Amino acid sequence: MEAQAKILGRSFQGKAAVRAMDQPDHMRLIAYAASLPLERRARLLPEERLEALLLSGDESAVAELLRDDPAGIGEQRRRYLMTAVPRRDRNLVEQLREIYAGECQICGWAPRRHYGAELCEAHHVRWLSRGGDDALTNLILICPNHHRAIHRCDAPFDFGSNAFVFGTASEGLLRVRHDLNA
Repeated sequence: MEAQAKILGRSFQGKAAVRAMDQPDHMRLIAYAASLPLERRARLLPEERLEALLLSGDESAVAELLRDDPAGIGEQRRRYLMTAVPRRDRNLVEQLREIYAGECQICGWAPRRHYGAELCEAHHVRWLSRGGDDALTNLILICPNHHRAIHRCDAPFDFGSNAFVFGTASEGLLRVRHDLNA
């Protein structure tokens, strides 16, 4: 067994993160992870609220959220949120919307065609808050319902089948017209 990081919470992500494990594998993983230090976080910011503020591009609202809810945020995470996160490339969202004609890559919902509005959102397959890149190869275009479900369920992405895994069910991408970084 090999970890790609030295902190629990960053170690077991990636291409092989989703696979069935039997009881002996589970026990080996527990034993292996016991020696890894925990990531220094106590209470985290509400991810959906933070994501909504970041998508709006309102850096002052992000700063206000960080200022008003400081408990439990490690200084390194605070620096990351104040510097790296708000500087996401909004042009990537526009590129995705053009590639997929504004349609959800999972369910095909087409708000541009039906309502004349861009309602689908970009989602980082490897979340920025977990070390993912702000790059087209790490983004998909999805409807708000799928975006919320992925975040609420903390659904991992299985690169082997291009699908999000929700417990025993999975929802695959119907459309993949750009390279996803595996």
